[in-house]
Amino acid sequence: MLTKMHGDMAVGFLHISKTMIDRRGEGPPDFPRKAVEMLEQGKIRLQTDHDFVKASVTRFLLDYTWVAFNQNWTIIRNNSEQPFLTSDNPVVVSGSAPEPMTRFLLTVSGSAPAPMTRFLPLSPDLCLGVTFDGPIRPLDPKNCGFRRLRTGVPIDCGQ
Repeated sequence: MLTKMHGDMAVGFLHISKTMIDRRGEGPPDFPRKAVEMLEQGKIRLQTDHDFVKASVTRFLLDYTWVAFNQNWTIIRNNSEQPFLTSDNPVVVSGSAPEPMTRFLLTVSGSAPAPMTRFLPLSPDLCLGVTFDGPIRPLDPKNCGFRRLRTGVPIDCGQ
């Protein structure tokens, strides 16, 4: 399913790029015009490797985890009669537009217009609040900031 979605998005991107180049009369000299035409005619098709999609999603999750780890966290205890709702996707997002994913990407780049907080109920009486309010670069496997306790030597997080 993900590989089909990725392939459809790639074909759509190529088709739109060709249309825009045709309208503007300019574009990159190495644009694969003939390949796009063959895709549109059904002579060839684009196939995405399953492992590529899994690797891309996994890489994003690692970056997201690293950014979330480096933000401000608040533990909230619920003393009310109404328990927090817990489920397989119980996140609540607080903050103004843009939408949460766009805001996360803007936070990573350092361009977020205002802080955003995600609330994740951990139990009926405990909740974790993570406020994304500062630029944090995505995880660099060669320089992730961790060091060995005894020697102080940097740890390669890519291992």
